Amino acid sequence: MPILHQKNNSRPLISRSQDGEIIARICYSFGINPIRGSTSRGGASAILQLMDALNHGSRVGLSPDGPRGPFQEVHLGILYLAQKTGAAIVPMAFGAKRTWVFGSWDRFVVPQPFNRIAIAYGDALYVGPNDVLGEKAAKLKSLLDQVTAAADAAAR
Repeated sequence: MPILHQKNNSRPLISRSQDGEIIARICYSFGINPIRGSTSRGGASAILQLMDALNHGSRVGLSPDGPRGPFQEVHLGILYLAQKTGAAIVPMAFGAKRTWVFGSWDRFVVPQPFNRIAIAYGDALYVGPNDVLGEKAAKLKSLLDQVTAAADAAAR
């Protein structure tokens, strides 16, 4: 993901955890300046930074299931951000033929070297000012499930 997005002014949201520090350092090595924070650590500051980044033309990347899960369940933060800024949510996922899967709650996946990797993007989702966030969360989950299946199938 960092290779694909290193030249398009992307700002991923990365937690302030120890695991997040590793991911942030990888981002920095590709010239990507992440925003650090999560709902459990520095959330308010992170939301303000994300809004500022979007308002200044950056793309932002978020994991919609938050820092603690549940796994693959959409939290409302990403929808709130899209609603307040008017930014589209573009679901994306990667799949790999061979992976290492960590035993963490999020089943963090690292592709193995010399591998086939596929990335899939879905249709943009917009959140209007009067939209019900819970309904949009269900729609986003469906879109994410679709792109995840597509990326996994393409990588096999």
